[in-house]
Amino acid sequence: MSDITIRQPSQTTLYLDLITRAAADPNVDVAKMQALLDMQERIMGRQAEMEFNTAFSAMEPKIPRIKKDGLVEYKGSKAFKFATWEAIDHAIRPILREHGFSLSFQTAPAPNGMTVTGTLLHTSGHSRSSSILLAVDTSGGKNAIQGTGSTFSYGCRYTTRMLLNIVTDDDDDGRRGGMEFITPAQVDQLLAAMNSTKTDIDRFFQVMGIEAATVSEIEARDLPRLLNALETKRQKMEGKS
Repeated sequence: MSDITIRQPSQTTLYLDLITRAAADPNVDVAKMQALLDMQERIMGRQAEMEFNTAFSAMEPKIPRIKKDGLVEYKGSKAFKFATWEAIDHAIRPILREHGFSLSFQTAPAPNGMTVTGTLLHTSGHSRSSSILLAVDTSGGKNAIQGTGSTFSYGCRYTTRMLLNIVTDDDDDGRRGGMEFITPAQVDQLLAAMNSTKTDIDRFFQVMGIEAATVSEIEARDLPRLLNALETKRQKMEGKS
């Protein structure tokens, strides 16, 4: 004789059954029925969120570190590497599907740019969203359509990274091999300083004794003297004008 396992209905199921029966009762007045339906919606929402969180906890350990396969150049020199949207999508799509998740993206106009919103949706019906405000990318002589496409791709990459806690191949809190490297914000700061002083990256690295393949691989300890050198150059340029 085989063992038979009898599954007891969950408390959530019992609540929903009770609400359904009460809502079908013609003696329940409209106000009470609306209150019951509101309660049913809240219970179902909490259940969907629980299923989302359970599935996300099971999926997160499977999200791999993504290799930085893209390269941004500055005046013909290597500035920094990044993980392209194609590489991220290729790595995560099968894992998302396995755990009942999907991604969607929307854009909204913003002053001098756009807001890109990424949404992680689960089959339970619960979702989580993340947004980023971006200026339109006009680098490299891009026209309006190309700039919008580039900006949208950037937004997809970064909202997905935020939603899934994705780490790229050399992101470990700015430390690699025991050395501390400059942050993305400091990369932007340094590039802006070089741009304003019309500084060639390769020559600047050589003069300053920097042995780095890209700006993002500059050690944090070198940043102050690099910025000081660029500020001195800027002041000299302004003095000549």
